[in-house]
Amino acid sequence: MIISVGTMLMSYTFHACAMFKIASYRIGDAMTETSVETSSLQKDCAICQKIINGVRIHRKAIEFANLIVSDVRKPLFVMLSVGMISLALNLFQVFAALSANNINELFTTFIFVTTQICYLYAGNYAGQIITDHYSKVFNTTYDSRWYTAPLRAQRLLLFIMQRTSKNFSFVLGGIFVISLKGFSTVASMSISYFTVIYSIISR
Repeated sequence: MIISVGTMLMSYTFHACAMFKIASYRIGDAMTETSVETSSLQKDCAICQKIINGVRIHRKAIEFANLIVSDVRKPLFVMLSVGMISLALNLFQVFAALSANNINELFTTFIFVTTQICYLYAGNYAGQIITDHYSKVFNTTYDSRWYTAPLRAQRLLLFIMQRTSKNFSFVLGGIFVISLKGFSTVASMSISYFTVIYSIISR
């Protein structure tokens, strides 16, 4: 289950990132048309059509990203919770193996801890790269020569800039944001649980 959910999440994530990248490219490509000094109705329509295509793919990317969250929300929440508690217990096992000078158990438990950290990092990294690619759409639009575009195109660009100026992130249960900051939160909570377990058992 762990491998299948992780593989599915990463596949969905890369697809969503590709969609955001296509939206960025289409908007940037439309803006290169404005660098040509000649102005004509046909050129203005071509620019607007490219921007509309960029807006459409951007909207589809957001819908797809929201679909990812709804599909993997429950299993991912369970896996993050279990992973956090399991990491705390395995950290305690590492400490116990060090105290007992048991090299075999230390090596085995260290591999478990490393694997869990990598898995928790990968899950949170998936959320982070979607947020980054979403933000790139805003940066591409804002950094373009939007002010030289036809008035109709400027309205379309204003719409997408307003939409992308708001942060987009994966949120589990309305409390946990899947990101690199979320990974540091999970890691620090695991260490906190480890210290609690250690203080209880060492009494």
